[in-house]
Amino acid sequence: MRAFRFVLASALALGIQGGLTAPAGAAVIPTASETLRQVQSDLKVHGLELPPIDPVIVADIDRAVDNLNRELKQAEYAAQDFQAAMDSLGKGIPKNLNPQAQPQPDFKLGDETLKRTGDEFRPIVDGPNYHWRSDPLSMFLALKPHPVLNRINNSWFDQPATPLASLFTEREGFSLYGPSTPVYIGESQMCTITASGVDEKGHQVALTAGHCGKVGDQVVNADSWRVGRSGTVVAHGSKGLDYSVIELGSNAKITRSYNGVTAQRLGGQPGHYEMVCKSGVATGTTCGRVWVSDSRTSMSQVCATVGDSGAPVIAGGAVVGLVSGGVVPQYQLSCHTPIQGPFFQPTITTNMDAVLNDLNVRGGVGRGFTLPNA
Repeated sequence: MRAFRFVLASALALGIQGGLTAPAGAAVIPTASETLRQVQSDLKVHGLELPPIDPVIVADIDRAVDNLNRELKQAEYAAQDFQAAMDSLGKGIPKNLNPQAQPQPDFKLGDETLKRTGDEFRPIVDGPNYHWRSDPLSMFLALKPHPVLNRINNSWFDQPATPLASLFTEREGFSLYGPSTPVYIGESQMCTITASGVDEKGHQVALTAGHCGKVGDQVVNADSWRVGRSGTVVAHGSKGLDYSVIELGSNAKITRSYNGVTAQRLGGQPGHYEMVCKSGVATGTTCGRVWVSDSRTSMSQVCATVGDSGAPVIAGGAVVGLVSGGVVPQYQLSCHTPIQGPFFQPTITTNMDAVLNDLNVRGGVGRGFTLPNA
């Protein structure tokens, strides 16, 4: 048996070495089955044979090699995606002089019919609500010395780009949902996901603001819109509590971490003057102090504007609430550019403890909502 293990290990080592030194795009490690067949063939030429081999051991090694090959392929895809993005940005960053005077096209349901997954997939570097700008005005308003990404009209922050985890998931034909994921609800309304998870019956569920769409509206992930519709709004909060429940489809996957935002746990009451942070598609990650708070809502100086509705509000790693809107219905008074500093109307947050309690009392999809394991 020791002699066999030595022969098997040596053969696999030679096979792995050959696979890893293969030309780019062809780095595939042979399985134990393939390697053994080659060794047996080579030995047979010299009149030699291997002793009987336990098929369970070979199968275990084959599974390990298959997993390693998948990881190598994913690393190869990452390099291709990065290079494609850099090439596209280098060739054609728009030179718009005034982003406000040249509004970008909105996403419309039906645009997602152009689906490209698998080996044909390429990341989007320009498209519906996804425009890189390098003009002096855009960079000045975003306080950035480099090209900035605009996804929401009339917000001049450098807005969050699609993360690699979403690109990998989209390549497989799925949309990834987690805290801060941007979504289209209904025809073209853009909001932000608070968190995703599962309910007591195992449904995949995502939460966002209650004013984001109507019950029955379809949901499309704005970072992977080519996958198509991947959720439906199935319920709103009771007694005016501003949250929506989205039941996700079979073409959705969930995570507790998205684009650098992690939901470690849910709930908790933010205290007066406590610092909280939110992450939304319109203004990215911003922080501010809580002015007042009760059992249902909080008011803080967190920067937010249209598109940030539903964004997770986080304190100490816990999602303590979701963005509902400004203290007055005056869009002009909200946060539009980091140049404003703290000078914008305070933001109203719906508290997560109230949301979780309402989900459990109301019942149906979302009851017993918990975060995913990873």
